Amino acid sequence: MSPASPASLLATALLASIVGGTYWLVQKTLPNQDTCTKYVKRHIPDYYVDNLVISILSSTGKTQYRVNAQHIAHYEDDETTHLELPTVRAFSQDQPEVTAMSKRGMLNSDMSIIDLNDNVIVNRKADFRNPTMQAFSSHFQILINNDIIHTDTPVKLFHGQSTMNASGIILNNSKRSLQLLGNVHGTIHPTSLKNVLTASMQATP
Repeated sequence: MSPASPASLLATALLASIVGGTYWLVQKTLPNQDTCTKYVKRHIPDYYVDNLVISILSSTGKTQYRVNAQHIAHYEDDETTHLELPTVRAFSQDQPEVTAMSKRGMLNSDMSIIDLNDNVIVNRKADFRNPTMQAFSSHFQILINNDIIHTDTPVKLFHGQSTMNASGIILNNSKRSLQLLGNVHGTIHPTSLKNVLTASMQATP
């Protein structure tokens, strides 16, 4: 075997220095595991959307609730969605449409609960049995999976020409039942006594 030429030895040494230098550079640029800290999610928005429409489907694939909001902010830590000027529409089979609106609201991470706050208005359209119903309060909570809208804050209710005040209310969309809670008082118009309201309304002490 012939001895290596000076040129080949120089090339080998140069290649070795390049490999060694590359390894050193990689090691220097890799993060030190001892100094790495795990990223902690904070309660700050990770994205914003304007004029958003969210459709929440039922188990049959039909639209059960539709949420419109002028502006939303999604928070990274709890994955809640904060809503500005939201409008929520509930669609129950063979039942009148129910609409709720407020100044602000919040949708939880799995889209099963909507909280509406500040000047909340809930409106249920009239049907052949009952006139239009409107309820006003500072807060309403919508339980998507149970198809229930309720509040434990003071509420003012208009049912046709009848007016009532209560400490809270539970409105079941699918069963079309209405329950007034706590201290209930108001004026019931005679025409209201002839419809289903007298059978479905209950006041709890």
